[in-house]
Amino acid sequence: MSCDNANCTAKSSALNLSQCSLCKTAAYCSDACKRAAAPSHKKECSKIVVNGLHLIVTYDEAQEGDGDDEDEDEESDTAWLKHLHINIVSGEGETVGRIKIQIITPSKAYEGLFLSLDEESSELSQFAVIFDDDGRLLKSVGKAGSGCWSPKDTSPGGILVYIEELVVEKPWRDRGVGSWALPRLYLLDPLKKARFLFTWPTVLNHLEPTTVPVGQEPTLQQKAEWAAKKEGIAAFFRKVGFRRVGTSSFFCFAKDPKHRSRSISIEEDAKHHSPPPSPRMSIDEMVAALSAARR
Repeated sequence: MSCDNANCTAKSSALNLSQCSLCKTAAYCSDACKRAAAPSHKKECSKIVVNGLHLIVTYDEAQEGDGDDEDEDEESDTAWLKHLHINIVSGEGETVGRIKIQIITPSKAYEGLFLSLDEESSELSQFAVIFDDDGRLLKSVGKAGSGCWSPKDTSPGGILVYIEELVVEKPWRDRGVGSWALPRLYLLDPLKKARFLFTWPTVLNHLEPTTVPVGQEPTLQQKAEWAAKKEGIAAFFRKVGFRRVGTSSFFCFAKDPKHRSRSISIEEDAKHHSPPPSPRMSIDEMVAALSAARR
């Protein structure tokens, strides 16, 4: 067996080869040969790695009842928010990544979509702002930006699927793992009825900004680095097929290949537009303002 670096000059009889840790097919006699062959091997390695991947679903059962089977079934049927945890697993059984998803049923949100999501997190409360309480995308949001989204895309009684987190383990990054996994979420039983996947493109956790101590402002360099990372994250989701929802912070990937968003090129996708800051409002004032804006 010879070294898979085409330019290796070592004698084959003296080689002590080590395999590529990902695809297990290529082998090299030294770290130098491995580095030299990396540019040409990367594409083929990605094909081999991706072909062996599969998704395994687990639920966060802490959200579903108190241990009594009958109560758990009832809770599962009526829950307006379900947490779906998905492992990305290699052909050898190694967990190489994970995805966390929120499945939201607006019609079951007992306090209305905004107030219910506001209790969960500030991120989800911002997500709720682009919908009415029935889970329909606001017309004003859909018309903005590229104009490819519509209230008809999200119907009352349906579900909203929100990707909260995507993490790929370090040795597996830049191998096409995330790009492979995201479109295949629609094939999973809990998501087969979903028509759209939403996300805020800051969920690649290994690219989170450097933690800044409490009470300190990030430096200009840290801000610039994080801005560049955010651009890279958005570029990743756009490459998969996600497009910005209006001019909001959120992106969406349509299941239907004929959906209008699928015909918009990466270059044509809308830019983010931050609304002007408003004075601090109470929850009641905010709800009243949102209700007025939706009429």
